[in-house]
Amino acid sequence: MRQELLTFSCMTKPNLYRLERMMPSILPYVDKAIIVLGKKEEATINYLKSLGPKIVMAYRPWDDNFAKQWDFHLQFVKEGWDLVCDDDELPSEKMLQSLDSYINNSNYGKNHCCVEFRCNPISEGQDMGPVNYYRQIFFRYQPGMHYKGGPKTGCHQYLVGYQKGSRIIRADETYYHIKSLKEEYENASRNYFIYGIWLHGSSDGQQREEWQELRKVLAYTNPEVKTWPEFNEVLLKGSIHNDLKVWMRTWFAKYREHAHYNEMRALPTYYFKYLHPEEQIEGHNF
Repeated sequence: MRQELLTFSCMTKPNLYRLERMMPSILPYVDKAIIVLGKKEEATINYLKSLGPKIVMAYRPWDDNFAKQWDFHLQFVKEGWDLVCDDDELPSEKMLQSLDSYINNSNYGKNHCCVEFRCNPISEGQDMGPVNYYRQIFFRYQPGMHYKGGPKTGCHQYLVGYQKGSRIIRADETYYHIKSLKEEYENASRNYFIYGIWLHGSSDGQQREEWQELRKVLAYTNPEVKTWPEFNEVLLKGSIHNDLKVWMRTWFAKYREHAHYNEMRALPTYYFKYLHPEEQIEGHNF
């Protein structure tokens, strides 16, 4: 028998098809599920309502701040253990079956207060198997816990305020990170738009000359664009000014062979290869 409350939490754009993939597997193993929506979408809301009383829906408009978005969900946890996954992640059945044991063997957090689980990427339908990458996605809630984050952390968030005197342990069980190349390019484009480029040996997003130029171009072509969702909406519609297309082609050509400019190459590749391939021109192999 589980000794403490078990909560599942997910912050999502939302992505309905991802929630439909993950929620049926997770709900039988948890006491409640907190889903923070970055945008209100009727289809997603109706789906979550259909899942029953375990679902707690919350809304916080996505504003390009990972730490604040993740911090927001903690007000709905309050006690027990929290399993936090991105919407493109899916705990393996073995991992889900292990959660009660980790809770009960923690002795209310005195033995361990957090469990790191191992990532198993699946890209384009191909299972890569477990890799040497672990994430602290299962932890015992403590009052005062909060998330920090920004460029120095690779733009993503990290949790502080773990139970004093306890420890973090590493588990053999895995979770799946399921993604397509299009989604990888979209995520890299998002990170670049918000923070800039991560150069080799640097943990900081650097807003270099080409990033400054992007912002200048957007300031007169699409002054309404302030956040990544707003910019992504423009990209999806294809309603971007030719000057922005010239900017993407110019910097892509310059950095095509530079291994440390993946974020820079991602934005034109995302647009010309995956969103609007009909706009590709000769000499630009995206």
